[in-house]
Parts: sequence; structure tokens; C-alpha cells
Amino acid sequence: MKKIILAICTIALVSCASVGTQVKNEDLTGFKKGETTKEQVITKLGKPDTFGIDSDGNEIVTYTYAYMRPKGATFIPIVGIFAGGTNTTSSITTFTFKNNILEKYTSSNSELEGKMNLNSTSPK
Repeated sequence: MKKIILAICTIALVSCASVGTQVKNEDLTGFKKGETTKEQVITKLGKPDTFGIDSDGNEIVTYTYAYMRPKGATFIPIVGIFAGGTNTTSSITTFTFKNNILEKYTSSNSELEGKMNLNSTSPK
């Protein structure tokens, strides 16, 4: 019985995955439009996932994050094909800088539910 419980705990621990840099709302409180520099943002949050430029020549810095967690039913033989899948939490936080000074930032979060799909074709 102990081996079964250990196996279940091991599967639960190794089956979750995360990628990117999570930026929480409380991380944003110290940033002030017109005052905060790009270097201050990067010092606090770490290296961004992407850098870009908008049509006005402003620098765009983006942090993305995703945490994927499989549904328990995924691990049940046969049942997992029909009831399995993942629950994913994700966030995107974008900072816009003009001359290395913060112009604005936006942050959005989402909760997604992925389902097992017997159709093996990929979305277009």
C-alpha cells in the first residue's frame, strides 16, 4: 500500500510543468509611469521573455508564464482518453518604454482547460 501511495505522489509531483516568469499583481505596485526605468523593471522581475518595438519606436518588454497541471483522470487507463487533459494557468505582462522610461504596462491572466483529443490532426 505504501508503494502505491508513493507512486501516486511521485506522478503528481512530476506531472506539473511551468515555463516563463510569473509576474503577480503585487510585483507591479512599485512601478510608476513616467518614473520607473527599464533597468529597474528587469532588476526586479528578471530577464524578460521577449523584447520588441512598437510602431511608435517604443521598446516593448514582455513576461509570459504558463503552469500546466494534468487532470487526475488523465492517469486512469482508458478513462484518461475520454476524461483526461490539463488545466493551464497563464499570464502575460507587457511593459512599454520610451527612452528607457516606463510609459505603461498591461497584465492579463487566463485559466484554460485542455481536453484529450482522439482526433490526431493539429489545429490550423
